[in-house]
Amino acid sequence: MTDYMMILYICGDYFSSACAGKEIEFFMTHNGQRVGHNSEPVYLQAEVDALEKIVLNFLSNALKYTPAGGQIELGIHSHEDKARITIRDTGPGISEDEQQ
Repeated sequence: MTDYMMILYICGDYFSSACAGKEIEFFMTHNGQRVGHNSEPVYLQAEVDALEKIVLNFLSNALKYTPAGGQIELGIHSHEDKARITIRDTGPGISEDEQQ
């Protein structure tokens, strides 16, 4: 089992300073509620290095395209034995033409 909240904090600590430099608000959530370092841990079975790499890749993308004054959220939604990692940002997104 992996303590997911620890991975969330490692990625979050790395990105919070990068976001501050671009004047982007960065925050983390668990089930839609903002969290801090004293939040209850969420455990999941995963390959830690691969999970960190994926999360950091998505956060890098969000940072690249989110304008100054925007927001980036790193979240986890957990219910019973399932967890979903989410990244939300206020960047322009991908146009419908490019989505094809």
